[in-house]
Amino acid sequence: SLHDALPIYQDVVVRVLKTYGFKASASRFRAAIEPGIEKFKTTGFIKADVSAQSLTNAVVADLGIKD
Repeated sequence: SLHDALPIYQDVVVRVLKTYGFKASASRFRAAIEPGIEKFKTTGFIKADVSAQSLTNAVVADLGIKD
């Protein structure tokens, strides 16, 4: 889950992601956020050993985004 990967609360992440304001399919959303997650790991806000693909899958599932 997001909570396991991020040192902040999942509800905060979900609220922020919902403010993006565009209706994306799961595949478009994955393409938009997965590279950023990989880069963001270098900041320490996401654990370095977290798979960007796994975290993207968790975000898509938690937000209920469908194709």
